[in-house]
Amino acid sequence: MEKKAVLKKRSAEETKSILAIYDEEVSAASAVPSTSGHFPLFKRVKSTMYSHWSKRYLKLPEHRRD
Repeated sequence: MEKKAVLKKRSAEETKSILAIYDEEVSAASAVPSTSGHFPLFKRVKSTMYSHWSKRYLKLPEHRRD
């Protein structure tokens, strides 16, 4: 599975922070020399991961009376 897809899937399923998930995946990928250079930078995948993560939570109303 592509690295970005793994990050999206984990961010949607787990309650860990996005950075913690990314760090775990980077650590696992760096253990294998053939995949260490192919991992995307955090700032490139951060917005995608956060958008999938935010779909799990309800939006708060803008005002208390809503």
